[in-house]
Amino acid sequence: SSIRVFFENNLLRLLCMMSIIQMGYMVIITSFDDTRLIPIMVSYLFLHIIYKSLLSIITTTIIVHSQTVNSNQLLPVRNSLISISFLAACFTMVAIPGSLTFMLKKYITHQYHDYLLIYSNLIITLATIISLPLKQFISKDNPLHIHLNKYNIAALSFLLVLLLSLNLFGKNLLLDSTIINE
Repeated sequence: SSIRVFFENNLLRLLCMMSIIQMGYMVIITSFDDTRLIPIMVSYLFLHIIYKSLLSIITTTIIVHSQTVNSNQLLPVRNSLISISFLAACFTMVAIPGSLTFMLKKYITHQYHDYLLIYSNLIITLATIISLPLKQFISKDNPLHIHLNKYNIAALSFLLVLLLSLNLFGKNLLLDSTIINE
């Protein structure tokens, strides 16, 4: 999936392949026989579910409004809630420094000094960054104005607040700080 994701244009398949990549990373991590990784993996999986839910809602909303699943035919989106939610989900998925996913991945790779983990983490991040249709999303040509209904607004707002809260305060909420600070 890490290689195929570079050539995928279907938004739904792209979303699924990025989940497969993340699940593969989690399988590699669980192959280590260490009980200290259980809270790390549960936290990582919980965070994955939240940002993937956010991306799924955004993707389906864009597909419904644009009538296309091809990422090459996407129009730039003009909706502040969708844009902020998309950026928050992408930054969490890519594990930018300061995010909870960054801290979780940092702990795992530094704890084990395993080159397989370090390189798989780099490949996952690279595949995610390259495969996202960012150019089409932020372009200024012919924007697609999306008017969300109250259910979309409620779902996006809830998931966005939850995701931002976890990224800002997640170290204290989800993890035993003695594990991370070792």
